[in-house]
Amino acid sequence: KLRDKGDQLRSTDQLRMERLTQLAEKENLSNAEMAEAEKLAGQLKGRYGDLGIAIDHASKSIAMAADAQSRFNEAMKAQAIHQIEAEMSELRSNIAELNEENKSLCGVWVNTWNTITFRGGKAAREIEENGEKIRGMMKRMAEAQERLNAIKGGDKDALTGGKTEHEKLEEKVETGRSEKHASMDEADSASKKASDIEKRLIRETRSELENEISDIKELRDEYKALIQTVLSYEKSKKDKDLEKIADLEGRLAEADATAERRIKTAEAKAKRKFDKEIADLQESFDQTAEDISRRRSEGETDRKVEDALKNDAAAGMKLLNDLILQSKVSAAAAKDEFRKALAEASADGEVSDDEEKRIRKAQDAYSLAEGLVDKYEAKLRSAQEATAKQTNVAKPQGAFYADAAKNLRGNQMEQRMLTATQEIEKHTKKTAELLKEGAGGSSSMTFQ
Repeated sequence: KLRDKGDQLRSTDQLRMERLTQLAEKENLSNAEMAEAEKLAGQLKGRYGDLGIAIDHASKSIAMAADAQSRFNEAMKAQAIHQIEAEMSELRSNIAELNEENKSLCGVWVNTWNTITFRGGKAAREIEENGEKIRGMMKRMAEAQERLNAIKGGDKDALTGGKTEHEKLEEKVETGRSEKHASMDEADSASKKASDIEKRLIRETRSELENEISDIKELRDEYKALIQTVLSYEKSKKDKDLEKIADLEGRLAEADATAERRIKTAEAKAKRKFDKEIADLQESFDQTAEDISRRRSEGETDRKVEDALKNDAAAGMKLLNDLILQSKVSAAAAKDEFRKALAEASADGEVSDDEEKRIRKAQDAYSLAEGLVDKYEAKLRSAQEATAKQTNVAKPQGAFYADAAKNLRGNQMEQRMLTATQEIEKHTKKTAELLKEGAGGSSSMTFQ
């Protein structure tokens, strides 16, 4: 049919226009592309007139007017409308002719003649056949009118006749297949994501060791599956590599043993970690108990010092001096222990947990002892200052002054204070000597 042929031409022309647009976007065309462009432009111009397409041989390019596509679309639209209207006009004419033929078949003289010649049945069949033809033409008229309306309404597919019923059905079936495939892919993806989430949730409920063992087993199973795939392939080959097959079988058997070794290592590591956590908790508790005991003992000592200073200042100051001496000896011993522990730990280039504990213990002991020295020296200075204020005697500074001794001989209390001051000086000298001996002759620590 003329319209069908026109539809095919317009469909091809749409591709020609699209190809020209592609070539026009290039800056420099090859000789083959120039020849192709010139042919396409000529074909379109011959059917649709001037579309504003110019071939520039000098620059080897194509210039297209801004409204070239619009001109092309309007020209195709006008051509399609003309063909459809021509088809509809032809259908109307054919329907009119068939109606006239039916009228003649129903006429008086025709009926009389058919009666005489016994041809009435034939006339009825012809009228029926003409009716079928008219109904077919009316259907085509309705379809043509529907398409005409679509073209005038701007439907681009209608310019080329659109898709046949078979093509439309085929497209719907393909779309359904694609949607089903996409739904299956989405369902599969969702299932995998849900599985991953479930695995994470399960891991959160298990211990670190259980998760590590699960990972070891999962890796073992994956490894065995891969080796088994390669092994099956090697065994299926006509020319079998027996050495490679034996190696693969050995690796397959070794996979379980390797996994068991890794599991035992993980279990041993987890036990060491657990034991260390328990030991650390016990050590922390023991340290707390030791601190409480120390604070209580230190508090008791402080109370004794306060009571002694209240009841007998000289005896109190002597007690403070003894405490200072003890604390300094302890500090020196702790410092010496720290140096020894650090030297032993550094000898092998690696500090073990026990060595680290020993070093920290010596450090804490040194800090505690020096803290007691500072505290008791401060108390002693306060006591000396209080005594000096009461007796109007200046605080001794490393030596005993004879003038102060004369002033202290006034009464028994003054005599006892003098004796206490002398004892303090004596003990101060003795402390320095003991510290030197206790530290192995070291003289790094100085005392006032």
